[in-house]
Amino acid sequence: MALLTIAFKQLGETRWSLIASTLAFFSLAILWDWGISAYQYPPEPETEPASEVTRDDGPDAGSADDPEGQGDGDGPDGGRRRRPPGGVIYSAFGVPNDRIFAVSREDSPTLLMQVAIANHPLIFLAVLGWAISRASAAVAGEIERGTLDLTLSRPVRRSTYLLAQILATAIAFALLGLALAGGHLASGWIFRLNARPGPLEYLPMVGSIAGLGLAVFGYTLPISAADLSRARAGILGLGITLGGIAALIFARQYEDYEWVADLSAFQYHGPVGLTLEGTREQYLDLATLYGVFAAGSILALVLFNRRDLPSNSG
Repeated sequence: MALLTIAFKQLGETRWSLIASTLAFFSLAILWDWGISAYQYPPEPETEPASEVTRDDGPDAGSADDPEGQGDGDGPDGGRRRRPPGGVIYSAFGVPNDRIFAVSREDSPTLLMQVAIANHPLIFLAVLGWAISRASAAVAGEIERGTLDLTLSRPVRRSTYLLAQILATAIAFALLGLALAGGHLASGWIFRLNARPGPLEYLPMVGSIAGLGLAVFGYTLPISAADLSRARAGILGLGITLGGIAALIFARQYEDYEWVADLSAFQYHGPVGLTLEGTREQYLDLATLYGVFAAGSILALVLFNRRDLPSNSG
């Protein structure tokens, strides 16, 4: 009972930031799906007056390479309009090229295009921010605030307190992932999409987002459990995360060092592939993220139970 009480107390203390984050994820999903709808069913081009259509000797006239007369916007009158990036965006965020460019826009895969938002930098920043801040505040932050002494002065074991922190974080990441899924579900009733995926089809995306966040939380938590400074724990957790991003970039540039990518948590985050195929290897990658979370949590429990706190509370 104490476990749930402390967990919900932690969620209550961060309720406003959690509500803001879930609303932001929900809104981002709707905005993303508005773009998908515009891609699948583009608006009809405006018809130009006949006097302008028959004038073919102007700088905006069509050519063999650009029959629609839509160039890159470098014309002297600035009348040309850039084409929207279209399917390139979804390809850049993980949707296979053959699922985008080998089919018509009306037949493009709605579910995969929706799930691709999980690879967006804004989603990464929010998830990583939540993971590092929650982990650094779990022990070191409570020591700085002086609230850990008050909590442990009650009949609450150290392991119960830390498990409550872990549970609260897991609930927070589940809510963030479900907010994205909820935005996609709502978009099916708001916009014109060629398919309306069911709720269960978004579970791989939710699991992948939560797995990435919990993995980062998992390797930052032991630092917080052994330190006295929340800032130092946060900086070290951020350093490990940035190192993982650098390792992934390095491995993709040098084929002889592809193994370096395996040191990065981002290597195992693949929401699109998990949704598309769901192979055994992809589920093992997802399990690796949760394994890092579990290992980090166990190590944090050991360190927290054995350390000397700067008071007589423990």
